[in-house]
Amino acid sequence: MKKFGVLLSLVVACGGAEDAAVTRKAESENRDSGAPAEQGGGELARLDSGKPEQSDVCDPLQARPRPIALGTVLAAGAAGDGTFYVVTHGDTRAVRSLLFESVFVSEGDTLVRREALFSESRSVDGDLTEHSVMFLEGEQYLRLVFQTRGSSYTRMALVPDNKHETYYDDSIGKIELTVLPASAVTSKPVRNLPGVVGRSYSGMTADGKQVLLTAPLDDGGAARVFFGRESRLQEAPITSYRPGGDRVSASFSTDGRQASVGFALSGNPEFVTALSVDPHHLEPLQLLGTGIGPPDSWTFHCL
Repeated sequence: MKKFGVLLSLVVACGGAEDAAVTRKAESENRDSGAPAEQGGGELARLDSGKPEQSDVCDPLQARPRPIALGTVLAAGAAGDGTFYVVTHGDTRAVRSLLFESVFVSEGDTLVRREALFSESRSVDGDLTEHSVMFLEGEQYLRLVFQTRGSSYTRMALVPDNKHETYYDDSIGKIELTVLPASAVTSKPVRNLPGVVGRSYSGMTADGKQVLLTAPLDDGGAARVFFGRESRLQEAPITSYRPGGDRVSASFSTDGRQASVGFALSGNPEFVTALSVDPHHLEPLQLLGTGIGPPDSWTFHCL
């Protein structure tokens, strides 16, 4: 037997208490709202029944950025042309780079998030620390370097990523920024990365259940799962998403239960492409595609 158990254990365990808490919260909200419990047949029977849904026919590949808050300002500065540069720490953790820092650059009066790729810090002297965050500006890699003393930032500069040391003393071509207080940026409107879909994964079980998992190209978006039959695949609340080299997997809530799906991306026999709606039953999936775009005949309904 192929070891999908490895994948499933990752899917279930990595979601862990957080997934359970999300499910419990959703169930509690349903009880509080007086919503009737689903009766008989489960999720697929409901989707096939033609029962009206609180959702619209939609394009699952359409970019959909997540709303975000600015977070805690770590440093803020202004260039000579009036452009603001802000480094923050908050709930906008990057999926691809695993950074907790976010970079925002002003466009008009709006702070627009950029894709942060790498960060590092070093102690200089006593409580003086230097920080460097690499980000993508169009097709150019830039860095914001700043110094902090205690909890206050004291200097900030914009530096081309020229493969040299990118702290203050060693930076080449740096542009000094005028340090701004956090209050100068915290009231500005904020816009996330576009949330472009970078890839989609689709599969079908032997009895016709179909599933689509979309993966964001940038950290402004979120993975999404659609589940059902060809004529109606309903978006399901996703509770965890794990990209990887050998497989991509996600957990989602359907019909009050926690389900998991995994797509094998390599020839590694440890992983197979399969769906688990019942924790005691594993259903192999026929892999239909791992590029951009599900089968044309599928119809999708978004939350």
